[in-house]
Amino acid sequence: PSPLPQPQDIPYPGKMQISVDATDLSRRIMSIKEVVTLPPELSQKGGDFILLYPMWLPGDHSPSGTIDQVGGLEVRSGKEVLPWHRDTVEVSAFHITVPAGTRELNVSYQLLSPVSPDEGRVVMTDVMENIQWSAVSLYPAGYYTRQIPVVSQVILPEGWQYGTALRADGPQKGNTVTFKSVMFNTLVDSPIFAGKYFRKFDLTQGDQVPVTLNVMADKPQYLNATHDQIARHKELVRQ
Repeated sequence: PSPLPQPQDIPYPGKMQISVDATDLSRRIMSIKEVVTLPPELSQKGGDFILLYPMWLPGDHSPSGTIDQVGGLEVRSGKEVLPWHRDTVEVSAFHITVPAGTRELNVSYQLLSPVSPDEGRVVMTDVMENIQWSAVSLYPAGYYTRQIPVVSQVILPEGWQYGTALRADGPQKGNTVTFKSVMFNTLVDSPIFAGKYFRKFDLTQGDQVPVTLNVMADKPQYLNATHDQIARHKELVRQ
């Protein structure tokens, strides 16, 4: 097949919205919904649109994305289900046949996360979870990830709290948190840790730049920290 388009360092002429439902703790499945606005030229003429699953991750030195955990991919334009096929060379690339006049795609799929260490890194338990955006995102081919704006959202289990470098866009609505728009490379580098037993320690110093230590535990008693332990973390921030 034709090679995938080389990424360009230009703004993506559209936007993305990603919503992750992380409440299915018993089956350890995250359900993802994306809305991807298409480039005007493709929207007008129709054609082949390619979504990529992140494989080259920050801190790794090989294509280690967990594409083997992705399932149930469906692409729609309104109520119409659109055909897609996997690239026969780059298996992390999904080709979608877009009819002329299509302005945006509604994409849904699941992350079937490991239930034991034998299957891979466990990221969901009954009391805590780790949402790695690289594992729950598809993004348009042909653009640098620092040029693709994304609005992200997560639905957490009832009563859980979270910690992340992302900033909420307004007050939390029930168990749903919506974050301010960032570029896709920033999103991937801003994982969420959430838990049933959660505690924040304020480490802010005299410069008033807010710094917190977010702690999750398997049991509530493990959240207790001594004054000396917190003082050492505050000193780390000061230095």
